[in-house]
Amino acid sequence: MLVSSTSDIEIPFTQRDSFEFLSLDQVYNWRKVHSPDLATFAFQDDENKKSLGIAVDRCVAFIRLHTPQLTIDGSKEPCVVGILSTAAAIAHLIRLKKVKHLWTTDGPMFNLAKEAVSLVEGGPTIIICPTYNQLYSPEIFECTSNDVDFTPFCLNLPAVILHSSENGGLDFSNDTFALHSIPLFHMMGITYIAGAAMLGGYVRAVPSPHKPILPWTPERYLEHIINSEATVAIAVPSFLEAWIKDTNAIEALKKLRLILWGGGPLHVSTGRYLIEKGVNIVNGYGTTEIGIVTTIVDKPYTEGHEWFTLSPHSLTLSESDSVFELVVMESETQHLAVHNTKVNSTPAYATNDLLERHPDNPSLLRIIGRKDDQIMLSTGEKTNAGPMEQIIMQHSLVKCAMMFGRGKVFNGVLIEPVSHAEFESHGEEIFRDMIWPAIQEANDYGPAHSRIPKNMIIFSSPSKPFELTAKNTPRRSLIMAMYEDEIDHHYDVLDYVTNGRSSIKDDDDFFSEIGCDSLQALHIRNAVVRLIAQTGRKVDLEELPQNFVYQYPTIKSLASFIWDICASGTSEKPRSLNVEDFEAAHATQLQNYVSKYTRNWKLQQPEGEVFLLTGSTGSLGSELLAQLIQLPSVSRIYVFNRPSKKTALERHILAFEDSGNNPWLLHSEKITYLHGDLTKEGFDVEPALFEEMLTKVTTIIHNAWQVDFNLALSSFEPMICGVRKLIDFALSSKMNKPPKFIFISSLRAWTASSTVPEAPLNDTKLVNIIGYGESKWVAEQILDRAAQETDLCPLIIRVGQLSGGKEGKWNPKEWLPTLVRTSKKINGLPDNNSMVSFLPTHVAASAIIELRKIPNRFVHLVHPRPIHWHEMINHISEYLNLPIIPYSEWFERVESLSTLNNKSTSAVENPAIHLLETFRYLEPIGDVAMDPPFEREILGLPFYDTTIAVANAASLQTENLKQLGKDDIKGWLIYWQKPGVL
Repeated sequence: MLVSSTSDIEIPFTQRDSFEFLSLDQVYNWRKVHSPDLATFAFQDDENKKSLGIAVDRCVAFIRLHTPQLTIDGSKEPCVVGILSTAAAIAHLIRLKKVKHLWTTDGPMFNLAKEAVSLVEGGPTIIICPTYNQLYSPEIFECTSNDVDFTPFCLNLPAVILHSSENGGLDFSNDTFALHSIPLFHMMGITYIAGAAMLGGYVRAVPSPHKPILPWTPERYLEHIINSEATVAIAVPSFLEAWIKDTNAIEALKKLRLILWGGGPLHVSTGRYLIEKGVNIVNGYGTTEIGIVTTIVDKPYTEGHEWFTLSPHSLTLSESDSVFELVVMESETQHLAVHNTKVNSTPAYATNDLLERHPDNPSLLRIIGRKDDQIMLSTGEKTNAGPMEQIIMQHSLVKCAMMFGRGKVFNGVLIEPVSHAEFESHGEEIFRDMIWPAIQEANDYGPAHSRIPKNMIIFSSPSKPFELTAKNTPRRSLIMAMYEDEIDHHYDVLDYVTNGRSSIKDDDDFFSEIGCDSLQALHIRNAVVRLIAQTGRKVDLEELPQNFVYQYPTIKSLASFIWDICASGTSEKPRSLNVEDFEAAHATQLQNYVSKYTRNWKLQQPEGEVFLLTGSTGSLGSELLAQLIQLPSVSRIYVFNRPSKKTALERHILAFEDSGNNPWLLHSEKITYLHGDLTKEGFDVEPALFEEMLTKVTTIIHNAWQVDFNLALSSFEPMICGVRKLIDFALSSKMNKPPKFIFISSLRAWTASSTVPEAPLNDTKLVNIIGYGESKWVAEQILDRAAQETDLCPLIIRVGQLSGGKEGKWNPKEWLPTLVRTSKKINGLPDNNSMVSFLPTHVAASAIIELRKIPNRFVHLVHPRPIHWHEMINHISEYLNLPIIPYSEWFERVESLSTLNNKSTSAVENPAIHLLETFRYLEPIGDVAMDPPFEREILGLPFYDTTIAVANAASLQTENLKQLGKDDIKGWLIYWQKPGVL
């Protein structure tokens, strides 16, 4: 039989109004007198309820018996020595503090104490602490009231001052707390022993004193929770992670009134799963130095299991910062065990824990890591390593992950495998590939500057295992010191190897060939600016173009640019020097690309109704795939994308879920998933499969294209080369005629002042001078030339801005959501007098499929009935409660937020940092207040004729397509809010 809250016997309990100014031994004495039968401990194999009062009496008597000269009247301070170190260290403390009595437990600790005393001449007496039987068996150790007296305590003597948590009004007097896995000599154990004496009659279920304590596993702990009939359990995250894999464990946990968890981070998916299954988990946070400082509530907050509130007794330093170190100050109701700082002359304790406020409910907090876990990169950016490490450690092959990179440009991660034998059997490269999806997930979670490159993943050695603390957490500083040589070696190698390339040629493109991204481009820019400043040349660094790395994306072109501005002292763009010369050079550059890829056509004949679709994981591509699968006339779809660590099916499932399509469609027998490289012969796919496509494909929809408005034309050459390779494929077809070639072009390619016709545009002066638009124009020219010189039948669809599809789903990284997010940051939306012809993505996909058989070569895909920008921005303003301000004021605020002058600015601080050049085109023409809506598209684009498209695509006709309205715009905003973009 167990003594627990489920007993039929009512246990009398008397509460005292206040325990103020009572020491803990006096509290126990109160309990002994007023609630003598109140159960304190419950454990298996013992039918008797155990009160703490009599045990305290015997403990005091035992101490006085063995140390009669020890007093606590303030005349002499007792010395406390913790036997948690080496024998030599304990011996040093004994000499230093002149210890006379050394208390220890039997077993290994006694042997350690004995060894320490042997090192000290005239060492102290060793006393073994009383056992359970001595405290609860009068025949073994008896005491009388004369043996026990409670001398008034002195506040100046050493003591344990505990701060109990605010319990949010919860009554635990009839509960049994499962404390089996918690060392009762640790602060948490002491807290729950003292708490029962002061707060009420809850019973503590603990391990049996009659049996040796084995290491606690999740399975053993759960068994004791069940057998002790506990109603409240204390659990660490690793136990919760283990229990979610067992349905029987979940059923047992659901019966508990509450599970208090803490001691480390709990993965979001684990907490969400437990809550969904009806398990009541509540976060408890505290430290040895300050006690428990959270309010204990009866259920998790709706915002998530990781959130908590601080007790009102805790006087904290920060009240407004979104991310801050928790500093707790001494107050009348909060006494700290340790002080390590002062705040306005008030003693305080800096916890070194980083807390984050909830964006919608600032009273809610969560721990995101340790302050000393923050990695300060050489760029000035900070990485919060904790959450990223937790994501990586969710992988089944990873035991521990520790990020590094302080003072470096890039982060890295040190991985301890679960099994070194398995690591050795696979080899380092294969093992790195196996865990790479977890690294990618962490990279997706963190900001761009915190990304971990694949070649900065280091693995631990079995000869240097990770050392752990008593809480089973890694000793970070010690481990980093152990692996300092390995880490330095990897950074040294990184200086010589860039993205796997042992050398970089003068004409290698930074972006298309080396693989630089926007963050690395910013690093290059900052390095160049610093070097120019060091030369002492009189160059106005503030006038340097923000995007000059994109304009000169090779070593050769960038060196020439640097030479020119250092020699001339000016950084003016070439186009402003001589307009005619620039236009001629620009035309030559564009025509050279067209000429390069319009030679040596391969002529063949095809036939059929089978699709080859590229770029099927984006918003438009996934919508095209979903509709093609459901089209009865389609018998097969070859779905072609670039290689990825995720399987093709996994990538498409994510895309379908994001676009609101049914992922089960992806299991259709019509689909053949391919991955390869369009620039390589045979597309780098299996030769037999390539030959199969030559005999079957009837329609090509080429939707894949890099979308980056910062890149120069040269960086898009692999895209252009891919167009030529697809043309060669089409002309090599074994069918009667080449497959229809549908190319998804862009309306961003044009800068005409009048309406653009659905026809070829050969005038290079009309080409929008950004690499993206230029590359699309080159591709159009190549296809048009191929149509003139071969049997190829292309359809070039110039697509305008696509908006949210089903349920308003719109990629939050595109320019309009970035504009809205930036506007929230600066508290203002830009006004404009242009028009908006955004077309929903699913409507665009339907129109493309409907147009696939028309004989025309060019069509435009925009909303045929546009609305005014002002109408759209008014709806956004109303929903987000943001004012509408003049464009000039808006752009000035964005620029001031950017700190363009030679400083690294994060996308978190300014979401528009990488789209400044794009937003320059938002400048309205004329007076917004006085002029009528200007007959021009937003971003300075012209109007586009849609006569052919509307005549041939039912989806675009008036009876099937309504104008954009308030509900559409609200749908976008709601979707952007889901991932926390707004």
